[in-house]
Amino acid sequence: MGTLRSDDTPGLECSIFTFKEGMLSRVGHDLRLRAGRWEVTLGDDGATVSARFEAAAVKVAAAIRDGRDAPGLLSSGDVRQIEHALDDEILEVRRFPTVTYEAKVTRAGDDRARLDGTLTLKGVRRPLVVEARLAGDAWTATVTLHQPDFGITPYRALLGALKIRPDLRVEVRVPRAIG
Repeated sequence: MGTLRSDDTPGLECSIFTFKEGMLSRVGHDLRLRAGRWEVTLGDDGATVSARFEAAAVKVAAAIRDGRDAPGLLSSGDVRQIEHALDDEILEVRRFPTVTYEAKVTRAGDDRARLDGTLTLKGVRRPLVVEARLAGDAWTATVTLHQPDFGITPYRALLGALKIRPDLRVEVRVPRAIG
């Protein structure tokens, strides 16, 4: 039915939320990362969907405070340091340049869909079920990913006194035009 690309489709969004923990968590920040270049394709029969993300295009969108974006909380140096760790240590973008999701779609009414698929992240393939809902002009879905399931050691600093929780929240918004 078509492909939507983040570069030219307003409203096509993917955010990844990280959450801090540890004895020194007060000095760290929860983060919202943004997948900068990605695409989603709905098969001609509407029964399949695939998504492809460029790992190197995952960037810091904002620090989060009290559940909201907190502009200005991170310095440009902080952002560079986080993105360097993300590219080189966490996602290893040179070795694993893409993240993919392939799924079969089951509809449950006009406003809900279940995607039974496989996520490939850092070369590790894992089943992933996604429940999507039609909300206004877009399909939305939220999933939790457990980093160690994909061979990712959650980021740690200060001898582990500051670390990122193993579970990340991923929120995806796809304009209705695709479905």
